[in-house]
Amino acid sequence: MTKDIVYLKLPKNGSSTVREIFKDYSQLFFYNDYIEFQKDIEPNRSNLIKFTTIRDPYSRSISSWQHCLKEKWVENISLIDFLNLDFTKKNSVSLYSMPQVHYISIIFKNDIDFAIKLENLEKEFKKFLPFITVTKIKHNPGAYKPYQLSMDEVQLINKVYSVDFKLLGYDKRNK
Repeated sequence: MTKDIVYLKLPKNGSSTVREIFKDYSQLFFYNDYIEFQKDIEPNRSNLIKFTTIRDPYSRSISSWQHCLKEKWVENISLIDFLNLDFTKKNSVSLYSMPQVHYISIIFKNDIDFAIKLENLEKEFKKFLPFITVTKIKHNPGAYKPYQLSMDEVQLINKVYSVDFKLLGYDKRNK
């Protein structure tokens, strides 16, 4: 039986890469918005697999911060000040920056079958979607600058994203 696959986009978690991987797979339904997904897909389809991608909280926080600067949602703000923002507010900064576990529970209402770690994409696809042939994965890191975290930034990321480290299986740095 052919499976229909729904990818629910979690911002700054490799959605461009996933779109590229599945570009020739006609059974992929790509959603930027969970409400759009709910309106579009019949609720009780037995052949539907719903997934998202998750990402190391360190690289995701840097990517979110740089994306928010690029989009001018924040201006001239350090990573420390950015991480001290209230990510519970309903705005673009929060949606792109809140802990992934919160996004999955609040925005997706825990309505996913599995989450694939971006760092292990090929291995994870084979594990969760064995009927999909992934021939080459080309990750597009975007136009963001490399960034070396300070000890204070690492500690703040550990605090802000503690739920992601705990529940998604990422290791905290001690530096």
